[in-house]
Amino acid sequence: MIWNPERYRAYEDHRNRPASDLIHAVGDQPFRRIVDLGCGPGNSTEALIRAFPQATVTAIDADPSMVEAARKRLPGVDVSLADLSSWEAPEGVDLFFANALFHWVPGHMPLLERLKAKLNPGGVLAIQMPDNLDEPTHRLMVETAREGFWKQAFAAAGLPKRAALPAPADYVETLSADGADVSVWRTTYFHRMENAAAIVDFVGGAGLRPYAERIRKEAGEAAHDAWFAAYSAAVSRAYPPLADGSVLMPMPRLFVLVRKG
Repeated sequence: MIWNPERYRAYEDHRNRPASDLIHAVGDQPFRRIVDLGCGPGNSTEALIRAFPQATVTAIDADPSMVEAARKRLPGVDVSLADLSSWEAPEGVDLFFANALFHWVPGHMPLLERLKAKLNPGGVLAIQMPDNLDEPTHRLMVETAREGFWKQAFAAAGLPKRAALPAPADYVETLSADGADVSVWRTTYFHRMENAAAIVDFVGGAGLRPYAERIRKEAGEAAHDAWFAAYSAAVSRAYPPLADGSVLMPMPRLFVLVRKG
């Protein structure tokens, strides 16, 4: 999947809020080495540098355009192009930080265990993930993809649905097996968006992209435009406007904080 840094940054204030909350939960620590996993255009990396000025912060991302954007934003910071599934995590890290990454990594629990093993004693693994598959934005992706003449684009490979996250108890039981302290919590953010079209634009920079790309590739631009209009109309119905025309978009997110013993 190809990401668009400019579109992602258009809603940076909304995307930064959970990252800031996660940093706050980590607390003031004398970290020396921090790795930002899936750094995107560098917004989370920049927040980590501000929060832990004494630490050396490096970052990785699997998308070349995001890496380029992060390097431009943070000259002098080591930002590497790397696929997390094959990336060899370094030893001696004090904080592995991942803002909205692991929901894209099916079966990620063993990877989290490997990252925890690379932490220094007292080190922290801190992640947050959108947990919004039951929200109208994502339910309607599936429903509209199955309707209309464009549905043939998904006949061969099926729908590009994200896998559901493990249960909170799974994170606690698995990641605390060696005595680590594990905290898990779920927060729902109510993002006030200009209108329903802004909601479509917001998810268009992330969860909606695999659907759009598949329809364009398999069924053509006209099919994409018809599907996009159907999805946009469904979103408008699902998110009624407030008195001033703005809309509230609930966004549940799951947070996991692991402190190694």
